Amino acid sequence: MIILLHLKINGALFFNYCNMNRILSALIFLSLLASCSRSDKLFTTGNVSFKMIPVDGGSFLMGSQSMSPSLDGFDTEAQQAEMPTHMVKLKDYYIGETEVTQALWYEVMGKEVALHKGYSRPVESVSYNDICGPDGFLERLNKMFERELDEANLEFSLPSEAEWEFAARGGNKSKYYRYSGSNNAEEVAVFQMPNYWQGGSSSNVATKIPNELGIYDMSGNVWEWCIDSYNDYTAESQVNPIDTVSSADLRVVRGGGFDNVAQTLRTTARSISSRDYRFNNLGFRLAMRRR
Repeated sequence: MIILLHLKINGALFFNYCNMNRILSALIFLSLLASCSRSDKLFTTGNVSFKMIPVDGGSFLMGSQSMSPSLDGFDTEAQQAEMPTHMVKLKDYYIGETEVTQALWYEVMGKEVALHKGYSRPVESVSYNDICGPDGFLERLNKMFERELDEANLEFSLPSEAEWEFAARGGNKSKYYRYSGSNNAEEVAVFQMPNYWQGGSSSNVATKIPNELGIYDMSGNVWEWCIDSYNDYTAESQVNPIDTVSSADLRVVRGGGFDNVAQTLRTTARSISSRDYRFNNLGFRLAMRRR
């Protein structure tokens, strides 16, 4: 079958006869290419399933500033620790759809540790060392899924601070919300709302709306450990910044918790904690990346 294509190039009209089979082949190829995009990965151990959400790599302006409304990253609530803003480029990775639940912690570690009990609630009262140390959660989880992870050349980890912020902002689908998924904290976060006390407890995961990537609770519920040691920002651009080997004691925590005010829930807000610290508003979220 022959069709006639009309092409106008530099003001001149050209006629080009094309074979329809070639066009169909090209359309099929493009369709297959689109279908090759990464999809969610579901893992199951015992009676517990959890989902890892793909985050396509990209570049973004990390941090915020309160000095100039005319410049990118302006936020009247920006803190010194969030400055200066700087460009970051990240490669593809995955991040947990929800915070790690008490059910998953128990399945992997064989013991309950959280103060606020509930299998669908985020695990808390776990230190950085409990997660990343010898015979810790990550070591056991990677062994549990060793075959699947080896086949894909992937491994579970904590997110880097940059990975955490990029995912919280919505990645390449970001709509530049103040909180993860909305400018209204009440839509996306379990937190200490003005003139109201939540009861001093975490909530089941995924009870609020997700962000642009389909990720829940990146603002509020419990603070989340990042893998990086805490460092002051610089204005220099960075590519895949991650600190997996430092022995520094102070580590980054992000996201705010159920007993915090809205300012701490912003996607750029930072805090720190000693790596052996445990508290009932501090948990974590999984990341997964190529080795």
